[in-house]
Amino acid sequence: MGLIDEIMGWTNFVCTGKMGVTTDLNVKFLSPLYISGNLVRVTCRVIEQEGPRVSMEAILTNRDGVMCTTATGTWRVVSPDKYKALIHGK
Repeated sequence: MGLIDEIMGWTNFVCTGKMGVTTDLNVKFLSPLYISGNLVRVTCRVIEQEGPRVSMEAILTNRDGVMCTTATGTWRVVSPDKYKALIHGK
C-alpha cells in the first residue's frame, strides 16, 4: 500500500502544486504481485477535484500487464504552513 499512497501523493502535488494528506484509501487486492526482481507498473489519475479535496484512482500491474491491485483515495490539499506543522508535529 506504500506505493499507492506515494503515487497518489505525487499525483496530488503535480496536479495542485501543493502538498496534501491522505484522508481515505480503499485498496482491492486482485492477485499476488511479486516485486522481487520484477517490473511493476504504478499508475494514478485524478478522478475529481473539489476545493481542497482530490479524489484519485491508482492501479498496480505486474510485468505481464495483469492488474493486481486497484485503489481509490482522497487527499486534502493543505497550506505549506499546515503541512509543515503536521509533518513536524507542531
